[in-house]
Amino acid sequence: MDQEAVDLAFADWAERNQDIVEDIYDEIRCTSHLLDVEDHNHAKWHEDDLGVLIVLPYAHAVAFAVESMDGEFENSPIHSFVFSTITQLIVNAVGTIDDLDDFD
Repeated sequence: MDQEAVDLAFADWAERNQDIVEDIYDEIRCTSHLLDVEDHNHAKWHEDDLGVLIVLPYAHAVAFAVESMDGEFENSPIHSFVFSTITQLIVNAVGTIDDLDDFD
């Protein structure tokens, strides 16, 4: 099934199950202040703000700090990982916004 067919099927399901959609949305709003480190990296919308959580092991956090002090970001694997993770989280979170067509 291509993405357009998936989107149409989901829109049809959401229309028929509006009460479930509203329950899910309410749950997301009620828990938007929670960022649990046990479930690793994620992003959550809270009103018009996007919270991003990246969970790094201690050794990676230290390596990130060392890379920052060295300032050689072209050869910094931890910075590359952090940047790509944040980028993917933001792209995925923004991809859930229906109004993106307004920016074309």
